[in-house]
Amino acid sequence: APDPIIVLDADGNLALINQKATQVSGYQAEEIVGKIFTKTGIVTETSLPVAITKFASTVTGQTVEPFHMEIEKKSGERAVLEAAAEPLRVE
Repeated sequence: APDPIIVLDADGNLALINQKATQVSGYQAEEIVGKIFTKTGIVTETSLPVAITKFASTVTGQTVEPFHMEIEKKSGERAVLEAAAEPLRVE
């Protein structure tokens, strides 16, 4: 996929991260998969409240409009990304 994709489970744990997301963040999947997204340090403190709110809305099945989120890469560099959140349903 040309876009970074991160999949969170219902508890907020990183379940999957694609290659583009590893390139953008500087983290390898094995470094962050299984960790709660709020504890990784990737989402900056200023963006964390919005990210938590959007995650909570998504978990309850609500549609979330795209939003901007600042991340801190493994290198320490910061970047603002447009994020979209959508619930995945497993049948």
